[in-house]
Amino acid sequence: MAGALTADGSTLVMWKQLTEKKGKRMELSLYDMKKIRKIIGGKFEKTLSFGGKLKKELKKACSGSIQKHYYQDDISKRLLHPYTSFQSLDIEKNGGGWKIYITGGCEGANNPLTITRMDVRRKGKSIHYNAFREFVSLPALLGQNNSVNPKFELEGCHVVGNNLDFGVVAKNESEVKQYIAYVPLNSIQRPLIEK
Repeated sequence: MAGALTADGSTLVMWKQLTEKKGKRMELSLYDMKKIRKIIGGKFEKTLSFGGKLKKELKKACSGSIQKHYYQDDISKRLLHPYTSFQSLDIEKNGGGWKIYITGGCEGANNPLTITRMDVRRKGKSIHYNAFREFVSLPALLGQNNSVNPKFELEGCHVVGNNLDFGVVAKNESEVKQYIAYVPLNSIQRPLIEK
């Protein structure tokens, strides 16, 4: 499970993975934080369960969700679990909707480094979206950790101005180094066509 909050604190996005008999189901849900604050009445505990006694009330704070069932093996088309590697997400408001960013990838496990952008909007009671994905290469980091071909893994991401900042872990046989990299938000524009 992972979550992120818009900069103004108005919308919470949550990602979760559920294992079912047939395979896996991923879910991305958007919540109205004003409604959540009203439900919990300003009483913050160490954890807040979206199940149990508050489940019905918190469900009313849900602005919408996107569910994907991954029962097939075409991992290149996976929106919410790209190439079987989910690393982090962030969200920003975009007019009357949101832009959600998902980083994925761990080269050591042969999962390419990717950044997915979802342009999400409400239409009536449902959620509509367009999806875009770009592959990430990090030529400036090659040779930085005593290796010609280090294996990279993307970690947390955050929208900062017009860029998406993210962490990079570079691994080789003898050491691990960490870096911060970024891509311009407008460079994530290759349409992702789902099956």
